[in-house]
Amino acid sequence: MGLRPVKRDVKSITIYRTTKTDSGYIGTVEEETLIDTVDAIVSPVTDELAVRIYGDRIEKMLQFTLMTPVNVRYGDKIVLGGQKYRVIGKSEYSDHINVRGELE
Repeated sequence: MGLRPVKRDVKSITIYRTTKTDSGYIGTVEEETLIDTVDAIVSPVTDELAVRIYGDRIEKMLQFTLMTPVNVRYGDKIVLGGQKYRVIGKSEYSDHINVRGELE
């Protein structure tokens, strides 16, 4: 049985990946590359296991449930409402992907 999102819970999010390229001088330059813009069900992280693992950090975390297949990696950035969340957890299922993000 799949998830049935309620329209008020669905938000448009943008996913970016940071890549390092040679600066042409000394060192590297970090650039953010757009991966995708998708709709996600956004909810706070409140499960007991997360509280045990992350403690007070969960106050700065959100859970993003993606119904569209997206190549999300640990460390990617999710932008929602002008705020950036770093991907710190990901679980893939047959019909959706759960991504946990922490506010930067």
